[in-house]
Amino acid sequence: LPVSHEGILKSHKKAVTTIAMDYLGNRILTGGDDYRVYQYDLGGMNENLKHFRSLMPHEGYPLTSLSYNPTGGHFLVCTTKANAKIYNRDGVEIQQTLKGDMYIRDQAHTKGHTQNVTDGQWSPVEKNKFMTAGLDGTVRLWDLDSKPIGVDQNLMHMYCIKLKGDKLALPATCARFSVDGRLIAAGADNGTIQVWHNKSYFTIPDIHIKNAHLPSHTITDVKFFRDGQRLLSRCQDG
Repeated sequence: LPVSHEGILKSHKKAVTTIAMDYLGNRILTGGDDYRVYQYDLGGMNENLKHFRSLMPHEGYPLTSLSYNPTGGHFLVCTTKANAKIYNRDGVEIQQTLKGDMYIRDQAHTKGHTQNVTDGQWSPVEKNKFMTAGLDGTVRLWDLDSKPIGVDQNLMHMYCIKLKGDKLALPATCARFSVDGRLIAAGADNGTIQVWHNKSYFTIPDIHIKNAHLPSHTITDVKFFRDGQRLLSRCQDG
């Protein structure tokens, strides 16, 4: 670690809630409770350490997750709204996900999240595919190349994964791909972790870790080791 050198980025006015770096290490995104995303170009940054662009994806909605695609050409922005946005490298919005119909009981029959998006990640191996997790109890997989629908021509999810639990909709509080993109793990607000093989259909979890953390405690993050066989998890149980 470069412990002898340090730079402090001071753009945000409130807590920073999410950070992302592109795969080449050239650019950084930060998002926070001030509803803003700041873009930094490390190669073009001078001693002032200033961002080169500021975005407000959804005014009044704090940021929950940021993620670059494998090429660094696009990035995913998730806030506490029900739809996520996709921007190109220059910070121009190019698409957003569709909000689902909150009056449909079975979430698998909706076309997008019906409640807040809690997390999102771009596939580490496919440049046009990403996923999001939400309080509606689902993890949804999206394809930027899919045909937009509706009046606003937004993206509909390709696959919808429903978390298994005692509740009708067990909130998904975080989600991650394995390094090779073959596995998907999701954490829930009841202390459980659920894992699926990334395939063309999803029913019950392939792995269900029911006692990963204390019951009724929200898991705030999960991450695969590079071997794809082990997981790290973070929770509000302390």
